[in-house]
Amino acid sequence: MEPSASSSPSPKTSYFGVKHLGNLKLLEGAESATVTVGPKDAAITWHLPKALLTRHSLFFAAALDGSFAEAKLNSVTMPDDDPNVFRLWVQWLYLGHITCQILGVDDINNVLVKAWILGDKLGCQIFKDVVMMDLLACHSPKVERPLIETSTLRTAYEGSAPGSKLRKWALNFFVFEIGQTRSGNFSALQRNILWVSETKDIEDFSQDYMEASVEFSLQGNPTNPYTNGQQYMEVLSFKPR
Repeated sequence: MEPSASSSPSPKTSYFGVKHLGNLKLLEGAESATVTVGPKDAAITWHLPKALLTRHSLFFAAALDGSFAEAKLNSVTMPDDDPNVFRLWVQWLYLGHITCQILGVDDINNVLVKAWILGDKLGCQIFKDVVMMDLLACHSPKVERPLIETSTLRTAYEGSAPGSKLRKWALNFFVFEIGQTRSGNFSALQRNILWVSETKDIEDFSQDYMEASVEFSLQGNPTNPYTNGQQYMEVLSFKPR
């Protein structure tokens, strides 16, 4: 049984990894907990300081400090989660930032979306914001924007609740990209038609897309999500890069 991330500790508004003295003390004489992530044939097992886990995750606080069997065994199994994505959370836990390049994947957007969903499950608001800042950085005028894949959109919608900041980001990113297409760009127009057809069966998306399209048609061209990044943050302040 997997515990719910629903109670104490309170979310923090900043975190810089274990290099700061207060967090470094969490490693002194620390009792370890075993966390096994992924399906049985591809699972990775981590041995992590229990105090560090419970300090920064409502999920682990409920599992390891509560009345669940996991608390007695100091062991948590997460068979439905991606070991690579969990690796990003461990990286953040120790360093205070994430670097997707360590995973050696091409679709960074999709990995970051999965990381946000993991952060939501773990009850870790700051991690969600750190991930969201990386997602928003993809929209920066300083970089060439990667297009959002419909598979990423599907992951965002299927993995988060209605009204979530992640769904809002995915929807606005999609609408913005559709709105960038010039009337004479036939390949992009064909891509847009394909995109819309591939998203018809994503629960809630069609309705959200229609409402967003009407809103943007009244306001003019959709704006780059990067220009108003704060609306996607939970507890941190958005800092343009």
